[in-house]
Amino acid sequence: MKHFNVDSVQITVEELELLCTAFVSLESLHCSIGWCNGSDLWGEAIATAHNLRSLRLNIAFRQGLSGKLIDADIARRWMLRENSRLRYIAVGRDMFKGLWVLRKSAGGETHPEFAVERCREQDTWI
Repeated sequence: MKHFNVDSVQITVEELELLCTAFVSLESLHCSIGWCNGSDLWGEAIATAHNLRSLRLNIAFRQGLSGKLIDADIARRWMLRENSRLRYIAVGRDMFKGLWVLRKSAGGETHPEFAVERCREQDTWI
């Protein structure tokens, strides 16, 4: 299976990890997931999904909780982990795109650098 797009069912972090482990060809994963403390658990759950290119998690919030779920540093870490192909991450309303760009150094030489950008597209999924 390459694509798992199920908006209507809420899964657990353990089920997310099972999907990523069982379906090694998984390229896109879009689903609802229950709230857990910290984005590290989501990152650990997707660590074995080496072919994953697009991740979109709709988070079921607990009453009274709000705020940023992940930031650009977390997105970069997930995208640049060993053997990762992940380049698009949306967790709740936080969306990031990763890409390699050529940057010029102070000496005028160009070098590749991995950039993570916050996406400004309209999120109609939430």
